[in-house]
Amino acid sequence: QGTTADLILQLFYVIIWTAFAFNLPWQDRSKYTPLAENWLRIVVLIAVVAITTYQIGDEIKEVHLSTVRTDKYKKWRLGQIEEQMAVCHPCWPGEMEYLEDEKNLIDSYRSNYASDTWNFIDWITYVALVASLVSHFVDIGVQSLVTARWHARIVSMTIILVWLRILKSVRAYIELGPFIVILGKLILVIGRFIFLYLVFFIPYRYNSSYPVSVQYFDTVNDLMFSLFLITANGPYDLAVSSKDLLTF
Repeated sequence: QGTTADLILQLFYVIIWTAFAFNLPWQDRSKYTPLAENWLRIVVLIAVVAITTYQIGDEIKEVHLSTVRTDKYKKWRLGQIEEQMAVCHPCWPGEMEYLEDEKNLIDSYRSNYASDTWNFIDWITYVALVASLVSHFVDIGVQSLVTARWHARIVSMTIILVWLRILKSVRAYIELGPFIVILGKLILVIGRFIFLYLVFFIPYRYNSSYPVSVQYFDTVNDLMFSLFLITANGPYDLAVSSKDLLTF
């Protein structure tokens, strides 16, 4: 029930966040006048701020509870080890060494909150959400194209993270959980391929001794996009000018 309630809250949150972020063109998102025509946007904004505050508070509570649970387990287990050490017989020094090693291991335990990568994604999302809200309020106060443009840029990145967090809420369901695990592994594999692209192709881009200029490979951005098209068997162009060929 708790998982379902969390999923419903997340779905509601991403829907109202999407409505808040993209219901108007980016130049007009800071305008709330006249109030009679924009009351619904104000309600959505209040809901976004309230749920964001609740989720950040809930995350802080989760960090605290994880620390408390770890400390309670350490205290309980160390008490057991102390009791066992008190009855160790001198004829069996190996038993004492084993208990000492286990005691040191238990002492080194830390909260398992950091062991879940999704918790880091949560905090990155919260930072992006706060930045989006702050930039929005700044845009309301300043009312300039510069602040509106920066708010639009921040929101464009934030909305991806907000929707991505839905995957965390559906991990508990057997229909989707395994696929999310596979997706996580796939992201790591894609990261390795991106690393190989960077290692092999960027040095060629900056090799000043190479005299031929290939279209769409002149800048790093064009280079990476062209490599993506090559990998996806897309419409890439490797045309070389005749002048460059003669020079080469």
